[in-house]
Amino acid sequence: MKITALLAALFLVSTAALRAEVEQKPKSDVPPSVLRTYDKNKDGALDEKEHAKWQADLAERRAKYAKQRAEMLEKYDADKNGKLSAEEAAAAKIEMNKARTEQDMAKGKEKAEERLAREKEDKELQERLAAAKAAEEKAAAEKQAEGGSMMMTE
Repeated sequence: MKITALLAALFLVSTAALRAEVEQKPKSDVPPSVLRTYDKNKDGALDEKEHAKWQADLAERRAKYAKQRAEMLEKYDADKNGKLSAEEAAAAKIEMNKARTEQDMAKGKEKAEERLAREKEDKELQERLAAAKAAEEKAAAEKQAEGGSMMMTE
């Protein structure tokens, strides 16, 4: 009975110690996707170098998006108020979809031309194979005819 009580007390103390340890560990404020990408040593946290890389990449993406936004405003903000109205946004979307469609058509045309070139190569190869087979059959027939005429002369 004393052993059971002692074991139960030991279990409670160890459980409390584990809880305290877990609660003392600071929760990472870094999203799991960032940890997967930037936590190179896989220790569950970003060291200074990893954190600096993350921040540099984040700043680069923000600069890229700011540049794209500025280009869109320059191109589609007809009244130059720094915002796209519903009409301006609709016109921008139509133009971008048109450009994307033209790109897709160009890619499709390129792929079709590549496919036609491969088909032409395949057809030429088939013709060469057929010619080689016909020549082989002709040679075999001539050889057989030659062998048959030799027998007749003997």
